[in-house]
Amino acid sequence: MHSAHDLAIRWNDNPASVPRLARTGIVPVQNRPKHLRDNGQVAIVGSKNEIRMTFKAITVEGPQNVTLADGTPCKNGFNIIVDKRTIRFPRTPKYAPFKGFHAIGAFRYFLASKNMAVVVGAKIRSSGRYVDDQVARRSNFTSWSHTKGIPGESHGDPEATLVRQYMSNLGEHVKFDRNYIRSANLYVDLFNLTAWQLIEAKVSTSRESIRMAIGQLRDYKRYYSARHPSLAVLLSSRPAPDCIKLLTDNHISVIWRTARGTFKTIGWQKNQT
Repeated sequence: MHSAHDLAIRWNDNPASVPRLARTGIVPVQNRPKHLRDNGQVAIVGSKNEIRMTFKAITVEGPQNVTLADGTPCKNGFNIIVDKRTIRFPRTPKYAPFKGFHAIGAFRYFLASKNMAVVVGAKIRSSGRYVDDQVARRSNFTSWSHTKGIPGESHGDPEATLVRQYMSNLGEHVKFDRNYIRSANLYVDLFNLTAWQLIEAKVSTSRESIRMAIGQLRDYKRYYSARHPSLAVLLSSRPAPDCIKLLTDNHISVIWRTARGTFKTIGWQKNQT
């Protein structure tokens, strides 16, 4: 923790959830809060933006498998360790300066002393308005909500169908974007906002197809310079073991559709030596 920002974390509305959090002293989140300041204040925020609890953080541990406040498992998440001596529950209603803050375990940066949202970048800028730091990190992109298919492909295209099935399998708690890289005139097949992951879809599991996917992902990733995403290839079936190793050796996770129509993932982290 090396920056000067406080943190707001979207939490479960279950009445028993916050007292349980106060007892355990462990707060699971989806990603590493790299810009949480030393001894920074953390606010636990409900669905109506109400601040339900505040505390100061001791440290952040991970990456590791965590379970988010709504019971959703999250691979490669992080745990924020609470300084229990600093736990406070607001006596009067207080609200965080955000809108559209829905995903359980997601977080935003703000200045707690002024209750102002913060844009993370070369300079600290703050305002009373909502600021989505993820959007601010992607100024070279045109982004819109991804609902179905692949940009530039027909609805019935095999890769578009594969993407649609994968999105449906993950469920509504995972948020996706369509990204268009304006300067390079490139469309990204799928961007997982929840996991901050670039995904390239391929129906073929041939070595040639997988080598092409590696090159495409490496090309796309260069344009996410402020916050590098993880990489994954989405396939219609399990590839050969050597192709899985080719991907994981290049720090790319492998996702494939099983015979039952579900999806399985091998993360590259599990294959490190």
